[in-house]
Amino acid sequence: MTSMKLLVLGGTQFVGRAIVEILVEKGHEVVLFTRGQTNPGLFSNLRKIQGDRLVDLSEAATEDWDAVIDVSGYVVKAANKAVEAFRDKAKHYVFISTISVIDVEKGGIHDENAPRLTMENLDDAEVSAETYGPLKTRFEDILQEGFPGRLTIIRPGLVAGPNDPTDRFTLWATLTESNERFPAPPNPDQPIQWVDVRDLAAFTVNQIEATSGETFVVVGPEKPITFREFLHRMNPSGQPVWITEEQYTNSEAHLPMALPSTHLGIFQVDQKKALAAGLRLRSLEETLADTRAFAKTLDRPLKTKLPDEVVSSWLS
Repeated sequence: MTSMKLLVLGGTQFVGRAIVEILVEKGHEVVLFTRGQTNPGLFSNLRKIQGDRLVDLSEAATEDWDAVIDVSGYVVKAANKAVEAFRDKAKHYVFISTISVIDVEKGGIHDENAPRLTMENLDDAEVSAETYGPLKTRFEDILQEGFPGRLTIIRPGLVAGPNDPTDRFTLWATLTESNERFPAPPNPDQPIQWVDVRDLAAFTVNQIEATSGETFVVVGPEKPITFREFLHRMNPSGQPVWITEEQYTNSEAHLPMALPSTHLGIFQVDQKKALAAGLRLRSLEETLADTRAFAKTLDRPLKTKLPDEVVSSWLS
């Protein structure tokens, strides 16, 4: 394929990093627009434009781009500035959104056409647990208006794998590494879905090259599995202790990927469209092994590490 000239807004952490690695491997010309704060030594061989997208994108807007890949868009101001800067400079705009835009409480099939979360007065809103989904919805809408017919939206589910800064999947990968007892969520039959960052990146790159202009939900496995099966496959000899709902609600500790009954739909998302468009999903076991290897390289505690006193209480 002919090399493309591509601008990545972000690109030095997790999802963006994985996308850039594949783009470079495939021979594309990649330029990063970055604040220079996250992994500044990464991709030292690539051209970087240093700046804050919330302040000024003008230096990046002096050039024409086959595509702009946005992996760092969250607030309304960022969306408006991106449209202003690249409306006449980008042939194709690719936005990494989230399945959190889906209003799962409305029922129905949770796919690309599902109702989305909205909220009033978002123009100056900051990202929070409450505003995250609605802000991404608003971001999508602003880009749709600014790049009609040339916008691709990728909506990943929970992303797992090497270089994950959130430590959500990573916590379970480490807790299940030994055969010791460990706390598990109140509902062992809760559905679970995730996507390996490398599978997400590979699919995104394919859509960049195809200039698809479509929206895709990107998550796996092809059918949700239960939390019980999820942990069993991580270690068949592991000893999960399924805590009670009362224990969980009376604690301020959080078990990643554990959901209240009203939000189970976020892990029951239909990704048939992406699968038909070429999404390939690696096994849980492969993601698990590589995540465990990554966890061993960390020089910090996991952000999701449970307090010792909470663990003792839950296991007593």
